[in-house]
Amino acid sequence: MVLAAGASSRMPEHKLLLPLDGKPVLLHAVETAVQAGIGKVVVVLGREASTLRSVLKHQPCMLIENPDFKTGMGSSFRMAVDHLQDCSSLIFMLADMPFVSPETLQLLSEVDAPMASCWYGEVQAPPVKFQQHLFPELRNLQEGAKPLFQKHRAQVKLLQRPERELLDLDTPEDYQRAISRFSVR
Repeated sequence: MVLAAGASSRMPEHKLLLPLDGKPVLLHAVETAVQAGIGKVVVVLGREASTLRSVLKHQPCMLIENPDFKTGMGSSFRMAVDHLQDCSSLIFMLADMPFVSPETLQLLSEVDAPMASCWYGEVQAPPVKFQQHLFPELRNLQEGAKPLFQKHRAQVKLLQRPERELLDLDTPEDYQRAISRFSVR
């Protein structure tokens, strides 16, 4: 599940449409999810959904439009659970984290725990995995999943991942850091 429905309010432009290494930011996350090969790739769209659809027109993924995206990430969790409630687990990745690797998604898919998250050095961050029995709680979230991780702390498996994969493009400065990372590869 690629969460791409944010309002992108801290950026002057829609961050998922910004070019990064020759393609829109959104395409990096979706291609990563497809390359991981761990199951159906579903993308939840929000702001400028029709433009984002055109970016993904050649990708083997299902697109879901979240009309309530302005209410927060919780609405995207609800959309995901409603569309995929028969899955045994869901992995959520953020569309604005272009450095997450297919290997990270593959390793997360293999974790046998009610919840799993990535650990980058000293930071816990997405992508995250939830088993089906937690879907009802996902439906009740207003924002991110942090409250679930706090509530079920003892059930969380942390997956150590390279710090280079952690960069969430929230600000123009984050975007410049991402451009710099691609230029030194």
